[in-house]
Formats: sequence, structure tokens, C-alpha cells
Amino acid sequence: MKNPTLVKLLEVIERDLGASEARLEFGTRKPEDARTLCIEISDGWRLAVVFNEAPKTRETLLERLKVYASSFGDAPEAPSIRALSAENPTLRVDETLAALAGQSHARAAFVVDEQSPIIWGASLPREQLDELEDYFETGRAFAILAARGHDLWDTLSLEESDLNTLLRTFSAREQADLRAVVERLRRRHSEPERYPWRTDLLIARALTETSRHIKTDNNNVRYVERQTNYGCLARAFASIYRVVLVFDHSFSELHAEGALVRALPRLERMVLSLPPIEPPPRGAKVVKLPLR
Repeated sequence: MKNPTLVKLLEVIERDLGASEARLEFGTRKPEDARTLCIEISDGWRLAVVFNEAPKTRETLLERLKVYASSFGDAPEAPSIRALSAENPTLRVDETLAALAGQSHARAAFVVDEQSPIIWGASLPREQLDELEDYFETGRAFAILAARGHDLWDTLSLEESDLNTLLRTFSAREQADLRAVVERLRRRHSEPERYPWRTDLLIARALTETSRHIKTDNNNVRYVERQTNYGCLARAFASIYRVVLVFDHSFSELHAEGALVRALPRLERMVLSLPPIEPPPRGAKVVKLPLR
């Protein structure tokens, strides 16, 4: 019988790793094709991804694949999504968001709130995520540069002399803020396969814009932005929370909205059942709970 949640999770894995196929397979011998990476789940079951050509960053991709493999149960008859309601409710939220991202064709999906510096749930592997405070700083840097007709993505690739020339056109405060963001992102993205630049910038922009929208119009429970290479759809729930979908293309608003509305009742129940977490002293953090 087809398992829709399992299928959607495989679709998320395929898209996140840039593979041409993600699959569960059973057998006594691992694939020897250099284009295929796989992780043993249990008793002959494997999680495998296939690329169009042999990947150059095999070890990095295998580490990311291990994180996804931990989401599968180890029953030898047929792997299934783990029942995490008792052992880790946060991962239940993450899995629901991963399925929602797959259904809506979003690059990522998040749950945040208006009162604490916490990311309560995320569709992406948590070791890929930055701190919420840093996402907001990146979003502000994006807005500062965009106001002058510059793009943060292009700025990250500038030679040091060209970067200095650009920064001198801003105020002293803006120079300091922009340089701090550029240096932090360059350090973080020294492993581009593990921390994709483009994904981080899209997330930062979406979270910052939805936060600004709520502060200026907190009576509006919905926010949407659609551009050629960027999109965002956010909806508030349970008074203080909001789920944010991030896109790297001009998405179908009707399709994404339908997927979000269908997922929202279940997502709301799971988020409200999460244990309270004391906000950390240094601004925003991702909720980091053990994967097993």
C-alpha cells in the first residue's frame, strides 16, 4: 500500500540532496554504481539516492543522508516513518513540515512564533539551520543592499577590494553590520554542499519579511510574496505561531495554499503539544533535540 508521508519524505530527500531519485530498497548487496549513495537502515533495507553523475562530495552527502535515514523505522518487513509522538515530539513536527514542503513544492518550511527566538519546527535537517537571530541579521543585510540596487548573493562573491569599495558607500553602522553578515556567511558556507548559500538567503529573507509584516499588520493572518526566483507563503495559527513556506521559484499560490490549509490542523495540534523551552540567553536558537 502506498504511504503518502513516506513518498513525500523521499521527494524532500531527493530535492534536498540534488539527486535524480531517492528510494528504499531491499537486498543482500549494496549498489556499486558510483552515482548511487546508500545508508543501511536494518536487515537488508537501505535508503538510497541516485545522481545523474558521480557526486564529488560523497562524504558530505552521506552525512546528510544519515540524518534522513534516522527518520525511518527498522522493522525488517517494510521500513516506515518512525512513530515519534512519545520519544521526540519535535521530530514529529519536522516530519510534518517535510511532507508539507514536498506537497507544496517549497524549498523549506518552518514554524516560528512572535514571542520567542525559537524555530519550533523545520523541514530541513537541523544541522543545516542557522540561528534565528542570524537569519534576521542576514535578512536585514539583504534589505539594506537591495535598497541600493545590490544583491547579497552577488556581494558574497566579491573580491575583498571590491567588497571594501562597495561598503564605503554605506554609513559606518551599515558597513559594520554588512561586513559582519558577509564574514559570517562566508565562514558558514565554506562547505557549500552542507550549507547551501542560496537556501540560507531565501530563508533569511522569508523569515525577516514575514516578521516585519506581522509587526505592521498583526490582524492579517496571511502573507504571500511571489517573484521569479523567490517566494514566501506564511499563515498564522494559535494566536502567536506562524508557518512559513519558502520557495526558490514563482510557485502556484493555489496549490501551496491548499497543501498548507490541509496540514494546518494537524500541525497546530503537534506544535501546541510541544514542551515549553526556556529561550537561550543569546538571542535566537533552533530547538535542538536528539534525533534518536
